[in-house]
Amino acid sequence: MQKAWLPLFIVLATLFQWVHAGVVVHKSFKERVLIQGKNATVTITAFNRGPDDITNFVVDDRSFKNMTAYAPVAGRHSRLFKSIAVNESASFWFVVKPKEAGTHQDQPAFFKYKDSNNKQHTGFSSNYQVYPVFTEQEAIKLGLGGSGVNGKWPILVVAFAGLAAFIGYAYQETLSQQASSVASDNNDDE
Repeated sequence: MQKAWLPLFIVLATLFQWVHAGVVVHKSFKERVLIQGKNATVTITAFNRGPDDITNFVVDDRSFKNMTAYAPVAGRHSRLFKSIAVNESASFWFVVKPKEAGTHQDQPAFFKYKDSNNKQHTGFSSNYQVYPVFTEQEAIKLGLGGSGVNGKWPILVVAFAGLAAFIGYAYQETLSQQASSVASDNNDDE
C-alpha cells in the first residue's frame, strides 16, 4: 500500500513546485482593437510571487519578430532585469504594426532567471492567444472605431445630433419671432 502512494506523492510534489515556481509572465496589447497599418503596443509584465528575490531575469518575445504579419516599430522584444523582488513586478513594452488583416496566433514569451540558490529556471508567458486584426473599414463597420475618430464615433453622432437639434430649434425660434413681428405689423396697420 505504501508503494502506491509514492508515485502520487512525487506527482503532487512536482506540481506544487511548479505552481510555487515564483514568476508569472503575462503579455498583452495596450489597444483593445488591432487595426491593419496602425501601431500596436505589446506590454510584457513579470510578477515575482516568491518565495525569494530573483536575479538575471531575461524575457524574450520573438513571436512578432518572426511573423511576417507584423513590422517592428519601436522598442526591443527582449529585456534583462537584474533583479525582481518578491511581490514586485517588472514590465517593458515594444511597438509593432500589423501589416495584414486577419487572425494571427501569438506565441508565448520565453524567460529564464536565477533563484536565491543560483539555480537557473526557465518558463514561458501565461497566454497563448489569437489576435484578430481588422482593416480600418471593418473596424468602423463593426463599431470598433478607426483612426479617424479614435473609436469615439458614438460620441460624435450624439454631438452632431445635438448640434442639429439646436440649429433646428434656433431656426424655429427665428421663424416664430419673424411671424410674430409680421403679425404685429399687420395689427398696427389696421
